[in-house]
Amino acid sequence: MMLPGAFCGAWSFINFRGHFEAADLDVLTPELRYYDQAPGQPAGVRLVRTGLADFVAYLSSSIKALGQPPILLGHSMGGLLAQLLAAKGLAEAVILLAPAPPWGLLPSSEN
Repeated sequence: MMLPGAFCGAWSFINFRGHFEAADLDVLTPELRYYDQAPGQPAGVRLVRTGLADFVAYLSSSIKALGQPPILLGHSMGGLLAQLLAAKGLAEAVILLAPAPPWGLLPSSEN
């Protein structure tokens, strides 16, 4: 299951998912809840009022419906969501692509 980052959608994995499908793997790329606005359009009121816990609850129900935990591949905010879902026992493994840090952690930098 590939989880997109903030300001992205399932479309961000179009080229990426084909490599996994070619390896005969089932690939799911769910849209994050309320990310139904067109690219470049302002976020809707529902999205503005949605937090990480809401995304985790929404994705948790989708994962539980699968019958077994998937491998989660998350980009940016999707990487943070993958970690939160894994902490709930809802992932076989996680692959993180530039994951967003949890609130309160500052990104590292080299000076």
